[in-house]
Amino acid sequence: MKEKHLNILWLCFKIILSLSIICAGLCLIYGVLCIYFIEGEYSRQIVADTFKSIAVPVYIGAGLSAISLFLPLVNEKSKTKISPKFKLELLNQRKDLSALTENNKVFLKKQQKNRKLIQILEALVIAVSIVAFLIYGLNGNNYTKDINASVINAMYVLLPCLLAVFITTDICESFKDKSYKAETDILIKLPSLKTEPLKADKKLLVIRCIIFLAAILMLVLGLATGGVYDVLTKAVNICTECIGLG
Repeated sequence: MKEKHLNILWLCFKIILSLSIICAGLCLIYGVLCIYFIEGEYSRQIVADTFKSIAVPVYIGAGLSAISLFLPLVNEKSKTKISPKFKLELLNQRKDLSALTENNKVFLKKQQKNRKLIQILEALVIAVSIVAFLIYGLNGNNYTKDINASVINAMYVLLPCLLAVFITTDICESFKDKSYKAETDILIKLPSLKTEPLKADKKLLVIRCIIFLAAILMLVLGLATGGVYDVLTKAVNICTECIGLG
């Protein structure tokens, strides 16, 4: 299959993946709202029944997300398109770095230093967010006899922490991708080393494919035998017992 057709298929898959994740997210929000506004007391059975009704779109979204994680393992070429860092590592191995000018060397060192600073900033925000939530969560004075109210109040602290982590991670990753691209644009113009190109380990690729197919087979068997609903019910029971619902 031509590379153009592969790119079109990859684009279509990403669009379907995005739509399935959005659909799964909306279904989860719908399920949570149904549970929250339901009349009467909470019960594990109500939670299990609610999420059982939206299980299909959620599992489809989760399944496609899992497939998207395995695709780079099956198609080695997709790594260079998905990960600018991986492409930069390949160029560092295959290009003659001795041909770099002094200005380019200074620029590359600056880019590498900036990425380290961004990485430190990202780690600090994540650490602060985790510590902030732990300080709240481990303080027994923040919990009352009304367990549901305590859980909701905890969410008011947890959600801003998660939002800060997601926003910071997204911005930092965007800056790092731009930095990788700027460095890649310089290295790609350098002459290549006179060595044989790296060959993919065929045995490792076969093992990856076998594991991937086995995982899909297990998922299909689980769906066919109804095992997913048993797992979902048990997971709901564990979660509701943990946070005190019901």
